[in-house]
Amino acid sequence: AMQADVRRTAYPDGVYPPSEDTFLLADALAKDQADHRDRDPDPDPDLVLEIGCGSGFVSATAALLFPRAVVVASDLSWRACAASRETAANHSVAGRVDVICCESAAGIRELVFDAILVNPPYVPTPREELTRALAALRRSRRGGERSDAGLDVGTALTLAWAGGEKGMEVTRCMI
Repeated sequence: AMQADVRRTAYPDGVYPPSEDTFLLADALAKDQADHRDRDPDPDPDLVLEIGCGSGFVSATAALLFPRAVVVASDLSWRACAASRETAANHSVAGRVDVICCESAAGIRELVFDAILVNPPYVPTPREELTRALAALRRSRRGGERSDAGLDVGTALTLAWAGGEKGMEVTRCMI
């Protein structure tokens, strides 16, 4: 099983860098693929969604593990979407990784995915802190701006890890 190379993974300021939880998700994906391959000679998915793609490490790993799959990678951060595109290009899978900037899976719900990958923000955070960060993100996009340039790096990173009350608020919204 092949995993993305962290040295070829983009994570500029404001994008959550590949970390232990990122690697655990990628490892679990590889193990799941190997387990399914033992039972089914053709277990690979055709269409994979990653919600909250960040640097694109997990999406690139999915594209490498499943050579015929199309991977749709989504993130609410334009910085993260740009990093994911760069990571896919750096791993020569850009033609099969489609990056969409949106909250959760908004706008792509009409598609049926064979696999959905998510490493949601899970750090317990006061609701007000999460609400302030989301409001700052939305303010930075008034007028249809397709950039996070107006959003400070600290707020961008808060959105990557802040899970709200008990760390489950963002996860509950996704479910």
